[in-house]
Amino acid sequence: MKTVIAGSNEMTGVMPARGGGIHNWQRWTPYAAVAWSFIYAALGVYWAVSGRGFPNDLKLVSDDSMSVVGQLGPVVAWTVVIAAGFPAAVMGTVMLRGSRSRVLRPLLITAGVLLAGILLLLMTDLSMLAMLGYIPFINWVCFK
Repeated sequence: MKTVIAGSNEMTGVMPARGGGIHNWQRWTPYAAVAWSFIYAALGVYWAVSGRGFPNDLKLVSDDSMSVVGQLGPVVAWTVVIAAGFPAAVMGTVMLRGSRSRVLRPLLITAGVLLAGILLLLMTDLSMLAMLGYIPFINWVCFK
């Protein structure tokens, strides 16, 4: 369904009346991020209570390819997952509802960026982090 829009400068344009699916990703991705944070935190609680799943399954993997959190043990991994999931979901919900404070929104954005950086460094496979660390050197050698 298309809608014809006439502007004040007598130009007309055709715009979609409603967007949906993957094409309207700007609308649904914030909700998906909040849902994923809640799901991830709930999985952390499940892993802590049941003793099955991540990070207990990491024992099957060699120590060289484990994440930093995986090397510290299951209790630390569960704590990180739970301590990151619930606050991230709450921060996302507060930001989706709209904050009227000019101080709170930049503070929440900064906290989210810091949390993402910490999770990137702690939860990522060490061999992949090492490989990514060599990319600037490879670019410098190959493209100088």
